[in-house]
Amino acid sequence: MPCTVKDCAYLELDDLENAGHSDRSKLEGKQWISGKYQEVEGGRGILKAVNNGREPTGRLPFGKAFKVVVMEPDETTDTVDTALFFRFCAWRMGCTPYFISNTWLNPKTGS
Repeated sequence: MPCTVKDCAYLELDDLENAGHSDRSKLEGKQWISGKYQEVEGGRGILKAVNNGREPTGRLPFGKAFKVVVMEPDETTDTVDTALFFRFCAWRMGCTPYFISNTWLNPKTGS
């Protein structure tokens, strides 16, 4: 999903170190846009209306259980803050967007 706002924070994906130049994944060089700054349409069925049908942009590398979202990359330290976002699904009602965050599990230093 291309960035739709000015100055999107993003993470650039790379292959595993020392894997060699011939071992390139289809994701190498792709940008993973921060979900802190960009939302996308999400959910299905009646429950799609929850959170106005919006969820942070991210990826589902482990299936549909949760979405991994880049929150804040830091180029000076080569680190990135990430968060997990969950959804609720109900039989015949659909699923909410991924909007239930685990960020409350990540206490700040000194708190």
